[in-house]
Amino acid sequence: MKFVWILVLVLVLGALFVFLQPDAPTRMHEAAREQEEELLNEAESSMTVPIATVDAPATTPIESAHAIGGTSVNPELLAQSRALSAELAAANAARSQETPEGEIAAIADQPRALITDLPIGVPKAIEEGKMRVIPSKFERLADGTIIADEVWKITGDGSVDNPYCVSWEFLASAADTYTPRVDDFGFPQRILLLHGKHIRVAGYLAFPLVAPTSSECLVMLNQWDGCCIGVPPTPYDAVEVQLQSPIPRSRRHAMAYGTVEGVFEVEPYIVESWLVGLYMLKDSLVEQGL
Repeated sequence: MKFVWILVLVLVLGALFVFLQPDAPTRMHEAAREQEEELLNEAESSMTVPIATVDAPATTPIESAHAIGGTSVNPELLAQSRALSAELAAANAARSQETPEGEIAAIADQPRALITDLPIGVPKAIEEGKMRVIPSKFERLADGTIIADEVWKITGDGSVDNPYCVSWEFLASAADTYTPRVDDFGFPQRILLLHGKHIRVAGYLAFPLVAPTSSECLVMLNQWDGCCIGVPPTPYDAVEVQLQSPIPRSRRHAMAYGTVEGVFEVEPYIVESWLVGLYMLKDSLVEQGL
């Protein structure tokens, strides 16, 4: 009986082996495989064909754009582009002379004398404990120009006839040390030199939009219409201006540029540790340029 079952098991295993054995390759299979290999070789050879490179001539962005479009370059447009690039380069070069780096280069070799008797203003914020003075170094050039902390140039003497003239970068430098929000109350003495003196500053003007006349305005570093267009000012690059007499409202108030002269005061306005305002000009006159 055992022999019979062993024989049956052998037959079953043999049948399974035959059934599971893969089909022997036929000529059709061989032809299909050869065709597949041929297609793969053709695809590989097409991907490895070297592409010839041609050196492109140097062109301006406008020339390149026209070349991509397949059209010829407009000579007038190209000339305008080059003229505009030249104007921008000239403006940047002139602007560099107004920066501290440009001023340092211009005055580096000029003789100077140390000043120790300049009258420094004392704002109420110092008495109230909202400001701590950081001492500055003052020097005078032969032409009377004051150099503060070996970087900043101040012209004039602070009088009505010869007001101090400073840059916006000079006024904005207070942001490096004076940040009440994080309990930094150090204020540069070089800016306190202007406190209580007459100064002249030029910038963009923003007047109230709804008042029929304006007795105050903002003079700012950046262009702003008082609402939605431009860059809103910060306490460091704007001065609140109180005018000697109201100015009638006009369309020019929407966006204007001009020069303001008045008595400068450092008067921090802090709300919940946030600095909202910092500089003021009182008894001021405005000369609009735009």
